[in-house]
Amino acid sequence: MVCPAIIQERIRLGDHGRLSGMLAYPAQGMPERAALICPPHPNFAGDMTNNVVTAVADALSHNMLTLRFDYRGVGESRICLEAGDSALDYWDRVESQQDYGGALADAADAADVLEEMSQSMPILALGYSFGAFTALQTACARERILATVGIAAPFKRICFDFLAACTWPCLLISGDQDFVYDPSVTQRLAQDVGERLTIDLLSAQDHFFRGSESMLAERILRFISTVPS
Repeated sequence: MVCPAIIQERIRLGDHGRLSGMLAYPAQGMPERAALICPPHPNFAGDMTNNVVTAVADALSHNMLTLRFDYRGVGESRICLEAGDSALDYWDRVESQQDYGGALADAADAADVLEEMSQSMPILALGYSFGAFTALQTACARERILATVGIAAPFKRICFDFLAACTWPCLLISGDQDFVYDPSVTQRLAQDVGERLTIDLLSAQDHFFRGSESMLAERILRFISTVPS
């Protein structure tokens, strides 16, 4: 259920309004920060109504301007396909070929819109599962990024070594029963990134956080509260 203290607006973004997004902000008061929230892979429950994405967006929107979106071919987001091809086929190829250019372009379009709407506000980039990759990669090219959060990052599927070059506070939060969690990767990242990286491993949690969304959101809010503006 959406808290009545939050206003939500459906928006179109990207070239010719190609993508569908959800903008949310507090009903009263002026937010001082903004947040981009990237969803999971489209072929793995990856849309902006995902339970984790929704819970994080609702929690942050009480005092922040948030934008979540659907990748191309998901929900009302449009995609150009060859005859006989489907969005499912397209995203299967993305996963099998690990060609993430389209997803990163979608996240960049969303980041562009958020930067314009938020004016001079500092921005956080957050993402869940595959969205952890797109959010953190997008942050690398953004000067206004204040901090990043990767939720249930798929360390066993995608390389996150690019985080060694990050210059902002970063939280990586996973469940200890997550099938894509790899402790050897987080140990290496901890050495490479240093004190800028916070690793939060949640006990008795899997990849999906069903029933634990509020707890997850609280951990993220706690981290954000430690990040100076």
